Amino acid sequence: MSSVESSAAQLENITEALKECQNAKQGKESCSECENFFSCDLRRSYVRLVYIVDLENKTKVLKECQKAKQGKESCFGCESFFSCDLRHSYVKAAYDKMCEGEDKGFAF
Repeated sequence: MSSVESSAAQLENITEALKECQNAKQGKESCSECENFFSCDLRRSYVRLVYIVDLENKTKVLKECQKAKQGKESCFGCESFFSCDLRHSYVKAAYDKMCEGEDKGFAF
């Protein structure tokens, strides 16, 4: 099983656990009104995994493009280097994973 598949499977499991918790505590489909919202390890794990899975998926797609266009594992030298939506999407996913979606004041 690849790391992408492994992380996706972990995300599925934690999503189910989170839904069970939401239903048990509030009978709702959201954590926003839970008294443990800010201290909940389950919610934190879910958020972390969402960004990990997104970055892993974007990395996989970018590597496939790099190999298809240039036969190597780099975007350097590609004619679309500065305008590539795949590359921009990957960079954004990497940044989002680092700060788990919070705006840390860094502009691309």
